Amino acid sequence: MRMRMPPSTTLTQPFSRSVTGKCRQFQCRQTAVLKAVDISLSPEAAQEKVSFPVVLWRFTRPHTLIGSALAIPALHILAAPSYKDACSTATAISILYAMLPSLLMNLYITGLNQITDVEIDKINKPKLPIAAGDLSPKSANIIVTISLILSLAMGLAHPTLGSQGLNVALWGSGILGTMYSLEPVRLKKFPLLAAFCIVAVRGAVINAGFYAHAMSVAYGGVQTTVLGCLKSDMRCLLSSSFFAIFGIVIGKLVCFHPPCLPSRLVFASCNPERAKF
Repeated sequence: MRMRMPPSTTLTQPFSRSVTGKCRQFQCRQTAVLKAVDISLSPEAAQEKVSFPVVLWRFTRPHTLIGSALAIPALHILAAPSYKDACSTATAISILYAMLPSLLMNLYITGLNQITDVEIDKINKPKLPIAAGDLSPKSANIIVTISLILSLAMGLAHPTLGSQGLNVALWGSGILGTMYSLEPVRLKKFPLLAAFCIVAVRGAVINAGFYAHAMSVAYGGVQTTVLGCLKSDMRCLLSSSFFAIFGIVIGKLVCFHPPCLPSRLVFASCNPERAKF
């Protein structure tokens, strides 16, 4: 007598139900993981994770801030009549008083440049705070406005420490930095004028200004002027000339077409209003 085998469907039903249940569990877990990843990568979550001090530090463009912070003591050492004078208390006070308004002015210039170039930065420098969405344009405007006011006010606050050289450096770089980025002038639209602006700030304004400040405040040169230093002091003239040439190189890299970069990106950086992507 033959034994009847149960239908194949009855044998596979428990197995198929088990597999289906496990697949559903896996899909549910996969969906939950993907949702968690999407939430963690969303702009809202990223904004919550980045603290304001970190965003502000990125907004200052640290490489420019560090360069300005090193330039002031370096120019004081260059202007010092002797090593003893370079290490004096008067030199330290002169450096410290010039440092804070200069860094604030640096923040104003680099911040204004980012505010006016948001659309370009989204393509060329998407990690900058405004382009990345970590800092709102309104907050950026408040930061640069406060930085500008405090910088200029500190330059004028003290009758002795606020020397003519310091104020030339602050006002000169502030005016040229504004003309470089802001309409209706916006010098960066014109490569030659943009290069001239960079040369003027890096060469004459910063170097001669802080050199004259050091001579006036730290080394007893009463009312030493920027033009007086450029005319009578060879070290001041040579340092300003050297960094003027260095500024020409920067201007060429920033606003003239390097062959290794896409022409649309370089064109947009100097002519954002006329660029089409």
